[in-house]
Amino acid sequence: ATPSVQPNVSKRGGTQKAPIGAGPARPTGERRAGPTTTSRCESAAAPARAADPIFDASRLHEVRIVIDAKDWQSLRQNFRSNQYYAANISLDGEVMEQVGIRSRGDGSRNEEKPGLKLDFNKYVKTQEFHGYKTMVLDNLWQDAGLMREKLSFLVFEAMGIQAPALAHARLTVNDEYWGVYTLVESVSKPFLKARIGEESGNLFDYEYAFQWDFSV
Repeated sequence: ATPSVQPNVSKRGGTQKAPIGAGPARPTGERRAGPTTTSRCESAAAPARAADPIFDASRLHEVRIVIDAKDWQSLRQNFRSNQYYAANISLDGEVMEQVGIRSRGDGSRNEEKPGLKLDFNKYVKTQEFHGYKTMVLDNLWQDAGLMREKLSFLVFEAMGIQAPALAHARLTVNDEYWGVYTLVESVSKPFLKARIGEESGNLFDYEYAFQWDFSV
């Protein structure tokens, strides 16, 4: 049988290592994609750190997404949109259900190899993965060597500038291989807590602008 993501959730609601098994979720657009039964995966795993196994740079990780085929087609065709779709995701066998995914990126957005934002609590508000509410699957579309981002972050760290953890991963969607991506740590409260020991204060996010207009 063709493998796909099969949830395996404990009675207390935490995620566990799971085999890859049954069919796709029933996701639809912005709406919550159907009942979640026992899919309340309320961060049973420890909060992520730079040394967390999910960012182990010595291995190629495995990310599997199961999504309604029409939703995946819509995400690709409308890759400039930030429309969310619901999906089941397995990362190295650890399964999360009803995760919101959308196209992401600026110049790297495209239909052939979509960059993805993963929002774990988009549809299940208490749901996190290793302490994170969101993560990025960077498509490395503008980096033929697949290493520019990794090397840049190492340079930042050597200069004393805190940088997100990341690791390479192979992505399959509905059992179709889509290439090598990087799984990137979100710069959010867990990142601040792990790096500087606190999570209060202002956190500024850079937004890329395609066109500047200083005439106003």
